[in-house]
Amino acid sequence: MNRPVRHYVRATLVRPGVRSASPVHKFKLGQEVRFIRGTPQKLSKEVEQSLFMASFEINRLMPAAGTVLQYRVRNLATGQERVADEAEIISVVEEE
Repeated sequence: MNRPVRHYVRATLVRPGVRSASPVHKFKLGQEVRFIRGTPQKLSKEVEQSLFMASFEINRLMPAAGTVLQYRVRNLATGQERVADEAEIISVVEEE
């Protein structure tokens, strides 16, 4: 006996009491952000300075990697690009 195939979309909480089929990015394209200190990785002094002291711009909203939203960010001083998890960055406006 063939059973119908059912597809489920996992709902995630966006705000308390509000559900969405897909997570919503906290930051917007073009927004200026900085990396938050306290990453568990051991970094060289040069990498640490370029990462935590520089401002980055959100270039692309990337799909969720598991349950973590990610962004493509570009260093405003050097032009270097990297991927950042939402929990690793903070808005420059929030920081002040």
